[in-house]
Amino acid sequence: NLPTNYSINIQSSAEDKILQLMNEKRKEAGLQPLTIDNTLVQVARYKSDNMIQNNFFDHTNPDGTKWTNWLHTIGYTYTTAGENIAYNTSDPVELFNQWWNSPGHRANMMNEKYTKVGIGVIYGNNKYMGTQEFSN
Repeated sequence: NLPTNYSINIQSSAEDKILQLMNEKRKEAGLQPLTIDNTLVQVARYKSDNMIQNNFFDHTNPDGTKWTNWLHTIGYTYTTAGENIAYNTSDPVELFNQWWNSPGHRANMMNEKYTKVGIGVIYGNNKYMGTQEFSN
């Protein structure tokens, strides 16, 4: 359970738009579009909320765990996985541009080994926190 230091709002329309923009780029590159995986969506939203509530920004949580530890705990199986995180104070859809303009984050979004994604965009503590969780 997460603390509730800040009230939050899930930005589902931003999540949908980010998926659309990402899949447009994948199609242009001749890649299959990613499909939404509801488990990964819940993990991505939890990760974004965790970073807001505990006031940190890192792939490793303050307790030393990573999101893949959560996948193991719930019995989610995969052979490859990746994570993108970003935040800003202006626009939740701008998170996509931040990822797209970063070579490492773009590589995750365009990785042909990934077939599924969960996107979690949360507004809280005066910022938009975005997480993308990828798997196959």
